[in-house]
Order: sequence, then structure tokens, then C-alpha cells
Amino acid sequence: MSRKHLYLILLIFMGWQGCKEDEKPTPPEKMTPATPTNLEANALSFDHIQLTWVDNTTAEVSVKFLIERSKDTKDNFELVDSTSFNRTVFDDKNLDPNTVYFYRVRASTSAFFVSEYSNEVSAQTESNLIKPLGLRAEALSPFAVQLFWLDNNDKETAYKVQRSVGDESNFKEIAILDFDVTNFKDDNLEPLTKYFYRIQASNLQGVSDFSDVVAIETLEEVPNAPINFQAVPISTTEVELKWSDVSDNETGFEIERSRDTPDNFKVVGRTSQNSTSYINKDLEPATTYFYRIRAIKDDIFSEYSSVVNVQTNLRKPKVPTRPNAEVISETMGKLTWEDESNNEAGFRIFRRVGISGSFEQIAEVGANVTEYVITGLTPDTEYYFQIRAFNSGGESPESREAKLRTPDFPPNSPTNLIASAVSGSQVNLTWIDNSNNEQNFIVERSTDNVTFKELVRLLNNSTSFQDMSVISNTQYYYRVKAINGFGESAYTASASAKTPEVLPNQPNNLIVNTFSGSKLQLNWIDNSNNESGFIILRAKSLNGTYTELTRVGADVTSYIDTGLDINAFYYYKVKSYNNIGESAESNIGNGKTSDGKPTVPKLDKLEAIARGEVKVFWTETSNEGNQVIVEVSEQNQSNFKENTRFDTKGANQSQEQTISNLKGQTTYFIRLRVVSGTLYSNYSNVISVTTTAAPPVAPSNFSGRATSSNSIQLAWTDNSNDELAFAIERSINGVSYVSLANVTGSSYVDNQLIAGVTYFYRIKAYNGLGDSKYVETKASTPQEGAPLPASNVVLTTSSSPLSVTISWADNSSNEAGFRIERRTATGGYQVVASLIANATSYVDTNVSGNTQYFYRVIAYTFQANAPASNEKSVILETAPNAPFGVIGNYTQNPHTVQLSWQMLNYETLKTNKVLSGFYIERSVGSNTNFIQIGIVDMNTLTYKDTNLNSNTIYYYRVKAYNSKGTSSASSEYAVQTQP
Repeated sequence: MSRKHLYLILLIFMGWQGCKEDEKPTPPEKMTPATPTNLEANALSFDHIQLTWVDNTTAEVSVKFLIERSKDTKDNFELVDSTSFNRTVFDDKNLDPNTVYFYRVRASTSAFFVSEYSNEVSAQTESNLIKPLGLRAEALSPFAVQLFWLDNNDKETAYKVQRSVGDESNFKEIAILDFDVTNFKDDNLEPLTKYFYRIQASNLQGVSDFSDVVAIETLEEVPNAPINFQAVPISTTEVELKWSDVSDNETGFEIERSRDTPDNFKVVGRTSQNSTSYINKDLEPATTYFYRIRAIKDDIFSEYSSVVNVQTNLRKPKVPTRPNAEVISETMGKLTWEDESNNEAGFRIFRRVGISGSFEQIAEVGANVTEYVITGLTPDTEYYFQIRAFNSGGESPESREAKLRTPDFPPNSPTNLIASAVSGSQVNLTWIDNSNNEQNFIVERSTDNVTFKELVRLLNNSTSFQDMSVISNTQYYYRVKAINGFGESAYTASASAKTPEVLPNQPNNLIVNTFSGSKLQLNWIDNSNNESGFIILRAKSLNGTYTELTRVGADVTSYIDTGLDINAFYYYKVKSYNNIGESAESNIGNGKTSDGKPTVPKLDKLEAIARGEVKVFWTETSNEGNQVIVEVSEQNQSNFKENTRFDTKGANQSQEQTISNLKGQTTYFIRLRVVSGTLYSNYSNVISVTTTAAPPVAPSNFSGRATSSNSIQLAWTDNSNDELAFAIERSINGVSYVSLANVTGSSYVDNQLIAGVTYFYRIKAYNGLGDSKYVETKASTPQEGAPLPASNVVLTTSSSPLSVTISWADNSSNEAGFRIERRTATGGYQVVASLIANATSYVDTNVSGNTQYFYRVIAYTFQANAPASNEKSVILETAPNAPFGVIGNYTQNPHTVQLSWQMLNYETLKTNKVLSGFYIERSVGSNTNFIQIGIVDMNTLTYKDTNLNSNTIYYYRVKAYNSKGTSSASSEYAVQTQP
């Protein structure tokens, strides 16, 4: 009870005690009003709550009702007002919006007696905000919804958005928006899903009622339209379409096409999902097509892409005919041809310089043009031309070649020739080059200014020369002219110089090597250019008497001393000489002759590298031998047998070779010796090796031959001695094979085949350790009535006359004849002869030396051909052709020249060992005195010439050789060493 209420009660009680007996009021228990009941509170607005109750007092008693109120709690009631007598309604106004208030009421008489409290009630004032109106929703996509409403408040500070998925039972707040906002986009939704939305306004005093609920279903997920759509013609009847796939939910793409107009599209194809290209085939050439594309998701389509148009290629034009090239001048020509097409866009002109070059495009001209003037040509040069017609469909084949060789004109004469003697062995020449088309400068020399002889030919653009071939104390006269293929210039005026008188320089670096049992080879370095020759001195002991053995000419740097005692030492000195006198003696060189037999090779090691194969390493010790013989013994060091032979390389050369045809997992003992004619070296040391265990070696010479129209006989060579059997497989396409048979022999007949069909076979050997490699062949059955194929083709050669004899086995009784067909390593088969029935040999005389030929024989009737026989190849060995393309380049050492050259059919000649090697020859100062300076084997097309003199011109040439002889020399190559 509040203090205010307590004071009222005390005042009433004190007043009653102070009255006279007859003036005392009714006793308090009789004056206390009844307690009001059924108190109710109703919020009528955001600041107004109305209370009602039941008055339980008697009618003759007048009461007032005291209204007590507590805000937000039941524990802090205060008297807020009272009513007039007997009134049971009270309006509580000016309240806070959106606030809970608690109430209780009690009755009070005029004498201020009060009842007990009524029941307690509460009510919440409404918000001072109006609920949003006009809420509506619009599905924007499978993943987004846009909400719209009216802003019908002027006191809100925000709008709250709530969402429920599937029904209205699970609303959750998803956004708080600024005041005055009237729309909201809800992203990241699921396709084809129903969503419910409501919103309410809010401010610091509270929130409005929720708006009406609106429901919306998101759209079904539609794939994105492809972008970057383009069309490219790839032939006369095909167009390739490409696009970028920017959707991740499509099941495919639908392509539509319209011909000649973008208004009549029809579906022409569909692709799978994630496709980005499509080839539209079976179109018309040179026709415009329009395309568009859209993505598909089941039965839902994206928007169309942009429309693209493309024109298919034209048919390729026909090849131009009758090409002809005519000379206009040394640097110009005219090319003409005949136009055989009516659809070309133009012509492309290609040129090749020389017989061995490659064609390059030099010009392009328009349609219907049939001639072209060629400029910028080089005089005295051979050119080849081809023409191709072209259009958007591609190029025609190239025309046949038209050849043109430009003429040349003689070069201008050089001038201002000056000769200067700088020593007794050198005269320097200089002149002015006045032309730009010379091929060489020819330097001529005379000692009487009347009779001149060619001294050297220099490369174009040369303007100086050092004559290192002069002798001292001599007057020399020189003149120079320029030359090319068309002629030569006039000579310069002659220039002269006289060399001073000097002695020749001392030779050095004398080395003596054993050449054979009775021969020693001497080599030294010539350090002078004015010697008349060299004096060779010999003694039988180091300090013995050296007597003149012989004299050799100038520039000679080697000598073979013959007729010597075997196993004897000899000692040598060399000195140069001329008219002035003799040089000092060289160093002493010594050597010992051998006993004539090749020396013993050194067997270094053995290495088992595979089943049945061993690599042998050895070192040769002399120049005596021709071949190294490898002998093998199984399981012990007796009963050696020759396994193979290899050519020697020379003294102190390390070699390695692989020997085969050995058993697996077997111990072998191996030794070597060298043979020279009928002389054999002693045996080398013996080394043992154990071969590895492995699967068997593959068979070889696998072949098939039809024995009837429905059978083929297979045969092979068994190269292994530890196979269990051979597995044979067959195929009709050369790709998918099926097992045919497992056999232990070396032949097999495949029966019940179909006539006129080619069958593919493969075979392998196998044992418990695994399988060998497959070996393949193919054979064809003849058609019904066709003859059986010839077999066992054998080739024999003859050198006089040069010819190949082809022989074969005739397996048929009904052939009308045989055709002999031949090809080279790079060409196709051509018929070289047709023979009558029952023929079994033919001699081919239209052949060339050192060329590989392949032959086969075909039996035929007038109705059908038999399958071809087995193929055989042969090379007719003759003396080789000359090498060509000799060039030389300086290495890092300016006094070393690296030579290289080429050889026609080099790989074929080398593979078939028709070529043995090359001789390298050199001449110093002029091209008149070539001597052999080196030999390389057939595997080498280079040679390094070292320790050359400074500022000296050297001439080189190369010859090829084999067992039939030596070729003519290559063209010469000149090079001048650096100072």
C-alpha cells in the first residue's frame, strides 16, 4: 500500500473517533465497498488503453474507483486517476506507443473506505506506425525475387523484411532496409521454389503490424545463351561453328541454319553439354549460310546467340598449264602460262634457285592474269618456276616447272696492281676490285714478263694475295684478271717484285712410325716456302753416321722408307735446301720395323647386354691388320669357334662391337686376333662372360605365300634355342588380331580362307620367362581363277655388263604370264618387263651403279592378278660417285680448317656398306700439287686440318672409295688462313 493511501485511511478513522455517539458514522466494516471484478484492458490506439470492470457495491452506496498502473512490470503500481461515482469505464490516454501497461482497480466510498484490489490486467499500446500496404512480388530469375510496397508512414526509420520457405510457418528476418525504401531484391534463391514474404515498418518506439503476406515461386533455371558465336569455312562442303559456353546447366546446344537469308532458320544439329564446336557437313560450295545457336536444358531453351553468316569455299581451281620462262636481260625474265580455271582468285608464283633448292613464293597476281615479269634476278643463275591457281577453297596443284637461266656479262677489269717482296719466300699483291659479278680472280705469274702461268684462283671480292710459293733472289711479274661464267675481264698492268736471297727454314717435328714389317713412315713439318726440296738422312744407331738416304721435292712432308730389316731400329734427320744452301737439321726421329705379323689386340672387357648378345671392347695395337676376328667357346677355354669379324680402325684405336646368336644364361669364353692377308696375330687374352636369361629371341624372315585361293603357307626362321613354341595370330585389318595357332616348327598352313582377301599375321616366340617381340607379315589369297603368286625371288648381280638377274619359283599352272616390277628407295613400283607363262628369270640391264633397287614378281591371267611375290632388294656396287659441296670453316683456332662435304644417296650407300670412306687431298698456294693428307671412314663427312700456316691459301678436294675403286675428285675449295 502506498503512503498516500495509508494517510487517507488514518484520516477517516480519526474522524470517526472524534464524533459524538449520535454523530458517529456507520462503522467501517459496514462502509467498506465491494471489490470490483472482471477488470479488462483494451488498447485502442498507439497511446490509448480503455479499462472496464464490474461494480459490485449496493445501489445505495456511492463509490469512486481508484485506478493504479504499472509500466512494463507488476511491481511498481501508482495511482494515476479516479473515476466519478459508480463509473466502470476509464480511458488511459497519452501513453507511450507499443508499450505494455499493467492495471488494477479498487472501489472507494465517499467516507474514503477502500475495497480490496480487483484482478490485475495488462495491455500493450499499438505502434504509432501503419503496417505497409500494397506488398507484391515479382520473380526475376531462378535465383532472385523483387519485392515492392507503398511507403505509407512518415515516422519509420527502417523496414524489416521476413521470408518463409515453402509455407507461412517459418518466417525469418532476412533484411533491414532504410526508411522510405519501397523495394527489395532477394538473391541466392533456389529455382522453382515457393517463398512467402511480409514486411513491417519500425522506429525507436516500435514496429508496425506486418503487411499482408505475399507468395511467389522462382522461375525455372534457364541456361545462358552461348556467346562469341562464329563460323569458319573449312572446305567446299563444310563449315566449322565455334562458341563460348557460358552456362553450367545446359544439356546440349541446338544449331539452326538458314540458306542465303537470315529469315528461314531450321534445326540442323544438336550437340552434347559443354560442347563448343560443331562441323556442319554436306553443304553446297560457294554458298552463303546463316547460323544461330541456343543452349538447351531438357525442354527449356536459352535466348539465341547472335546470327553469323559464312560462305563455303569455292572448289579448288584447276592447275595452270604450259608454263614458260623467257629471258629479258641478265636480271629480268618473263613467265607465262595458260589459265584453265574460271573460279580462281589469282595465281601464286613460286621460284627455286638451282637444281637442289626448294621452291619459295615470290609473287601473287590476280584472276585471269597469265604472265608475270620477274625482276631482281642474279646473272648466270639457273631458276625454276611453278604456278598455282588459288581461291578461298585452296590452291590447285603446282604446274610443271619452267626453267630459266639468266645470262652473265664479263666482269670489269681490276686495276692498280701492286707487288711487294716482303721476304725471300713471300710476295704480297694488292689491287682494286672494279666489278660486282666476278666469280674468281685469276692471279698469273711470270719470271720473264712474257710467259705467264696461272698461279691461283681467288674467291670473288678478293683484293689481295700473298704468294708464298716464291723462292729467294728471283724477279717475279704478276697480272690479275676477273672471270665469271660469261667471260673474263682484261688483265691489269703487270707488276713486279724481286725476292731477296735467303736460306730455307729448318724442318721440325720429325716423327717415325712403323708402317709394316719392312717399312717405316716419316712425317715432318715444312717451315719454309723457298726450299727446293728436303734431304733425308738415316743411321742405324742414335750416334751413328747419318748418310743421305734420298731427296724429296718441295712441300713434301712425308716419306716411306722401304726394304728395311724386320725387327730393326733406324734413326732419321731431315733438312731443307735450295740454291743458297741447306737449312739446319731437324730433330732425330727413330722407329722399329715389325716382324710383319699384326700385333696382338688387347681385349679390354665383355658386357652381357641382352639375351644372346654380348658387347666386346678391345684396343687395336698396330696398322698391320685388316680385320679383327672374334672367337667364342661355350662353357670352357677350348674348342673356340669364329663368331664374327669386324674391320680394323688402326693402331691405338678403341673399338666396341656387339656379337649375337648366343644362348641365354650361358657362360662363354672369348678371345680375339687380327688378320692381314694370310698373316694372323697371336691370340689376345681370354675373358669370360655369362649371358642373361630372358624371353626367347624373336623369329625372323617371317613370310606368307598363298598356296591356293583359300590357304596361305607361313614360314619363318627360328633364331632361338629355348622357346617353348611360336604363337601365331591373324587379323583382317592389321589392327585387331586373334589367336590362330601355337606351333613348334618353322612353318604353318592357314586353311579355309576367303579368296581375294589380304590377311595380316604376326608371330612371337615364348618360353617360361616371357615372350619375344612380334614379327609381322601379310599375304593375300588370289581371287577364284587367278594364278598362285610367285615365290622365292632371288637377285644376282653382274658388273659386266651392269645388270640384275631376277629368278623366282612358278607356283601356278594357269598364269598367262609374269610382270616384273621395280622401285627405288624413294619411288613407287613400275613395270620393267612382261614375260610369257612359265618364265622363271629375267635380266634387268637398265640399272645404275650404287643405287638400291627393289623387285617383285606378279603372275597374272587376262582376268585377274595373283598377289605379289616376296620383295627383294639389291645394290649394284661400282666405284662411287664423287662427293660434292665441299666447304671449309675456321674453328676457334685461326690456323685450323674444318672441312665438310656431301654425298648422293649417302645413307643408303652407308647402310649397305657400298661406301668404304673418303680420301682428303690438299694443295698449298695453288691447285696444281694435291697430296693426300687424311682418310676418314664411311660414317664421317667432316675432316679437321690443323697446324696450318698463317696467311696461306690452301686448296682442298675429296674422293670417295670402296672395294670397286675410287671416285673422281670433288670440286675444289680454297680457303686462306688468318694472319
